Amino acid sequence: MYAILGKTVAPGGRLFQIIILTIGAYLGGWLISLTTLPALIGMLFIGILFQNIGFVDVDESFSHITKELRCVLNISSLFIYVRLIFFIQIKMDISF
Repeated sequence: MYAILGKTVAPGGRLFQIIILTIGAYLGGWLISLTTLPALIGMLFIGILFQNIGFVDVDESFSHITKELRCVLNISSLFIYVRLIFFIQIKMDISF
């Protein structure tokens, strides 16, 4: 990947930080899920920890990426809601 993307994936690069954050979040989520707490709490804790120690620096350079992710998530959640409403409508028609 370094040959293709260069400094972005090198240690200290933006993509490298996101990869390490993702791996750390999954690991933190797995560790917390061994207790009775949800894995999301562990993921959130790792994100806050990495941000506070300065390992991950999220600033305005990520705004374009987060804008695209929000768009994709909004469209996918709308699709899920429409399917859910349609499924409930079918279920109600069958039961009457």
